[in-house]
Amino acid sequence: MPSAPKTVLITGCSAGGIGAAVAVAFLKRGHYVFATARSVSKIPIEISGHSNATVIPLDVSSTSSVAEAVKLVVASGRKLDILFNNAGVGHAMPILDLDIEHAKEVYDVNLWGVVRTIQGFAGLLIESRGRIVNVSTCGAVVNTPWICEFILSPW
Repeated sequence: MPSAPKTVLITGCSAGGIGAAVAVAFLKRGHYVFATARSVSKIPIEISGHSNATVIPLDVSSTSSVAEAVKLVVASGRKLDILFNNAGVGHAMPILDLDIEHAKEVYDVNLWGVVRTIQGFAGLLIESRGRIVNVSTCGAVVNTPWICEFILSPW
C-alpha cells in the first residue's frame, strides 16, 4: 500500500548535486517539493518547471532568508512533512594555508545553517509530526588529505 504524498523542503537543490537528485526522486514518486537554493536560477528546469514543485530562494547562513522561506511555505497553505537539509559547502586546503574567515563561513553553512533551518521550520514540522533528514559528511570518520571538516563530532 503506497503512502500518501508528502510535502518536502530540500535545501541545496542546485544542478548536479545531491539536493537536485533527491528533489527529482521525490517528484517522481508523486510528492510535493519545495526546492531551495541560494540562487534559484541554478535549480534544474526538470524541478523548477514541475507542477508539484515550488522554487524558493534560501541561504541557510542567513536567518532572514530562512524566515522568508518559512513565510513562503506557510503562505502556500501546505503542511511540511519532511525537511531535507542538504545545503553545504566544502573546502580543501592544507591547514597551514587555511583562511580562517573563509573556514568560519564554511562552518556557518555546514553546521549553523542546519540548526538555523531546523529552528525556522520546527513549528511546521511539529504540527505535521514531520521528519528531518540531515545530509552530512563522512569526514568525521574518514581521513582525507587536505580536507578540513567543519563539523561537531561525538568522538
